Amino acid sequence: MPENNNQLLEEITLLLNEGKVAINKAENQNLILILGGTGCGKSTAINYLAGCVMMEVEDEDTGISYIDCLDPVAEIGSGAVSQTLYPNIVNMRKPIEGMDAKLCDTAGFSDNRGVAHDISAAVSLGEVFKNSASICAVIVLIKK
Repeated sequence: MPENNNQLLEEITLLLNEGKVAINKAENQNLILILGGTGCGKSTAINYLAGCVMMEVEDEDTGISYIDCLDPVAEIGSGAVSQTLYPNIVNMRKPIEGMDAKLCDTAGFSDNRGVAHDISAAVSLGEVFKNSASICAVIVLIKK
């Protein structure tokens, strides 16, 4: 956590510079935006919608089942720990007929990594809006 405003500004600048590559992938793309809270399954949904092979896995220690993915296109976090920071533009392996669009995984609402990450995620998403050709659809996931 930054101790003062200068440190906060430096951290935000560093994060935004790191995110430029991700933001540039949105340029002139038609996007399907995936939004939702941290841990609600946005990255899992992206993998499913992208056509990845999904499987149910049981944790040997806890006996709790969860969905995992073979060869994911979006890294799946674990529970309430924030995973995605920069918009992740993903090709669908099985495109929707008649739709030239890519999926856009986003940082979760209520990200738990601090103010610098919140600001960087919001600015990065705004840049994706500006750089994309269009937002074809918005899918909002709500944690049950």
